[in-house]
Amino acid sequence: KSEFPKRVGKWRERGQAFHFAFMDLDDFKPLNDTYGHDCGDKVLQWTAGVFGSLLQDKGCLVRMGGDEFSLLFTADDPEALLEAGFREIRSLAAGDMQCGSAQIGFSAGIVSVDSDVDTDQSEIYKRADEALYEAKAGKGTDADRPNLVRYRWCAENDQDVYDAVSDGALSAPEPIAR
Repeated sequence: KSEFPKRVGKWRERGQAFHFAFMDLDDFKPLNDTYGHDCGDKVLQWTAGVFGSLLQDKGCLVRMGGDEFSLLFTADDPEALLEAGFREIRSLAAGDMQCGSAQIGFSAGIVSVDSDVDTDQSEIYKRADEALYEAKAGKGTDADRPNLVRYRWCAENDQDVYDAVSDGALSAPEPIAR
């Protein structure tokens, strides 16, 4: 939590938009039960390692507990970053004798915040949690892609506008990738 205001403040000073995501490994308990805790531990380690490498100096990854992570980062295309991580984790699992046939998936709720929007950390967390809940509702629709829902906060006419990125208009949040 202490990193959040420092990083966000720095990005706002530079005029950079930022993204916050809650990410959850789908069906992690059955993976542990079927392939063993060693496989589950590897998946958690791969997740931390892969996203740590992808983020580098663009943000940070925090394991929230169990199979849940949060990411705070800047990127031109946050969905592409998450999808690249997903593909790399699946590739690592496919090459592992113990986890090779495990179906690994994840869902993520992303909130993208323009640099000129002044909102607090708890509100961003709340919106990311809502987006994650929406993403998890769509899990299983495409096993080759993560379930992502992204919301965007921007300032329009001196008023904060919060909408789904999928169509760019004010509407109920909708998944942009499944």
